[in-house]
Amino acid sequence: AGLDLREAIGEHQFYVARIRNSLGYLHRELGDLDEATRWNHESLEVNRREATHGAIECACYSLLDLAANSLAAGRLDASVDYLQQFDAISNGNKYARYRALNRATLLHAELALAQGRYEPAFEHATRAMAMAEQETMRKNMTRSLLLQGGALLGLGRVEQAVASLRQSVALADRIEHAALRWQTRLWLADAYAQAGKPSSELYQEAHGLTQEIAGKLHDPHLRTCFLAMPSVIDLTAKAANVSAQKAAPRAKPQRPAGLSRREIDVLRLVAAGCTDRQIGEQLHITERTVNTHVANILGKTNCQNRAAASAFAVQHGLV
Repeated sequence: AGLDLREAIGEHQFYVARIRNSLGYLHRELGDLDEATRWNHESLEVNRREATHGAIECACYSLLDLAANSLAAGRLDASVDYLQQFDAISNGNKYARYRALNRATLLHAELALAQGRYEPAFEHATRAMAMAEQETMRKNMTRSLLLQGGALLGLGRVEQAVASLRQSVALADRIEHAALRWQTRLWLADAYAQAGKPSSELYQEAHGLTQEIAGKLHDPHLRTCFLAMPSVIDLTAKAANVSAQKAAPRAKPQRPAGLSRREIDVLRLVAAGCTDRQIGEQLHITERTVNTHVANILGKTNCQNRAAASAFAVQHGLV
């Protein structure tokens, strides 16, 4: 409707771009990355026709959205390329750069986290937090705290990660941001699990929030995209595991071959076909730590390779 009304009220072209960027953002939040990318590309094309401050600002946001879409899809090189394009056009426009720099810094933090570069991720997230606090941008403050927590977890500073993630949960609740409410709870639950603290309630709360969102999505395609997001699938599996444990509270956990709880977590993901990098991302540990766990698993189970270990997991009811 906004696109149709632009001509009626004589609004500038960059108004159209803003609407398209907003549509791209919403589709990304719901896991529809193809549609998100389409809207953001269309927005970028509109703004390339003008050289006004408003058009350049919108182009900056289009490039940041495209970088975020690529990052969500696991295309890290493409994300880097879009961030470089953002730098190229924003460096000559102080207004556009100032407006979008907080989001760009958050993206750099998220990218570094995805690359397993935890120190730079923490530094970027800390800078983003300072920017967001200066302008009281509470959504960006929440995301900064979330990314700080993820980076601290990767660095092995678990208690500090828990403190940061608790703040992110509280702020997400305060601003009533649906997506951040479940995401912050998922990350905090993972941190609790790593710290040996009870995490089941947080997993179930986060899962309940995703189900609320899914229930409000009347478009079957969007609902399917949302429920197929890797983080939602991860959360659903963890919440289901909690429910299964509650249904059989006296059942002794299976830990064959003397495997530790963390080794069983890794083995389940190996059996699911995950790479070491994907396992590290899901468990918030480094690839080197994953390699160590896999080596220990193969040794304890007398398996020669990952395929044999996967078969072992199936035989012992771990998956």
